[in-house]
Formats: sequence, structure tokens, C-alpha cells
Amino acid sequence: MTIVEMMYEFQSLLDTSVPAYAEQLRLNSDKIMMQLNIGYRRYILEKFLSSRDSNTNALTIQAHQDVLSNLIEVAHLPAVSIGNGELVGIGYSVVLPDNYYYYIRGAVATTRADEIQTSDNSYSNLILTNSYQTFENAKTTRFNTPILREPISILLQDKLVILVDKWTKIGSGNVCTLTYLKTPKNLGFEDTSTVTTIPEIAEVLHEDIVKYSYQLFMSNISFSNRVNNPNNDN
Repeated sequence: MTIVEMMYEFQSLLDTSVPAYAEQLRLNSDKIMMQLNIGYRRYILEKFLSSRDSNTNALTIQAHQDVLSNLIEVAHLPAVSIGNGELVGIGYSVVLPDNYYYYIRGAVATTRADEIQTSDNSYSNLILTNSYQTFENAKTTRFNTPILREPISILLQDKLVILVDKWTKIGSGNVCTLTYLKTPKNLGFEDTSTVTTIPEIAEVLHEDIVKYSYQLFMSNISFSNRVNNPNNDN
């Protein structure tokens, strides 16, 4: 469905269920567009990113790749060694892409040399932790020398910080492969770098997005009426 078709569908739902919106209170195109954009983002959050656990959400995204394929990106990025502070020698920083929205999975090329294993330029999966304490516990200190068979990573603002043990080095160049959900473009009447006339999510879900946007709008109206009604006992 195009944005115009979605707007007509949204207005049709209003006209059918709330006749007042078909007469005195008809929404203009800008307001309908705003409701669809709000509903679109909230729909993605509720359907695919509802868990507090990022690994669970990543598995949900992967299980729905058929409808999210246009929103899934793969980037090959450099990992820059951190030059100061407590992460010198074991910490690397990866700047996330401008359109990054949600982490799915990652891997990084490493060189490892110790008494147990020696390998060059092998790719290790990035284990993403949600707990900063877990990340802290894996640091090398005078009391702690961890053995990390796979790097540990944590998302900090616009960066992915990777932690390895003292026997592991991350290579140079675009050594980090990051698979992520990109930020959906806003819905609009033209196609640009930030706006699209057709949602990037699969068309089979477009009608669901319209219905969700409508239900969200009506819930907000209902809540507003209850709050503003002086006779409301709740």
C-alpha cells in the first residue's frame, strides 16, 4: 500500500466507526500522516522489539526476516583500539552507522595467541551484553585476568565497545561485520533519503499498521475524554 492508500484506509475506519470525524472533526492529511507515522514506529516496537532482553528481540527479528528484509542492513566497519583509560590494549570502539536502529548480530576478525590456541584472522561472534556489570567483570585488572574465548560487546550511545582478553587482538580495516535493523524512513508524499511513500516493512503488514495506528489514535482520544470529563469518577 502507498501512503495515500493507507491514509484513505485510516479515514475510512474513522468515518465508519466515528461519524463525527466524517463531518465536523475530519482530520487533514498532515494529522493522518502523523498518526500513521506514530503507529508505524510503535507497531515495529510492539511486534518485534517488545522484550527487555536484546538477544530475544534479535531472535524475533531473525524469525521475521521475510517481512523485515528491507529494514535489515549489513555493514563492514573498522574497530579502533581505545587509546586511553582502563581499556587500553583490550578495548576497541566501533562507530555505529547513521541509520542504526537495533542490534541483531555481529562478528569481528581477531588474532589470538596463547598457550592454548593460536589463530590468525578468524571471525569471532560478538557476544552482546545488556549488563554493564558483566562488561566490568571481564576487564583486565590487577585482581582479574579473564580468558575471553569470544569478545564481549556493549552498546554505549552511538558506539559499540568491544572487549577482548590480553591474548587477543582485533585486526585493521573493516573487520567488524554488523547486522542491524535500520531506522525506518518516515512516511510521506515523496521518496527521499529519509522519507518514503511506501513503508519499508512488507506489504502484507501495511493494513495491520493502519489498523494499529487507528486503534492507537482512538485509545488516545478515549483517554483524553476521560481525563477532561469533570463527571468522571475514575
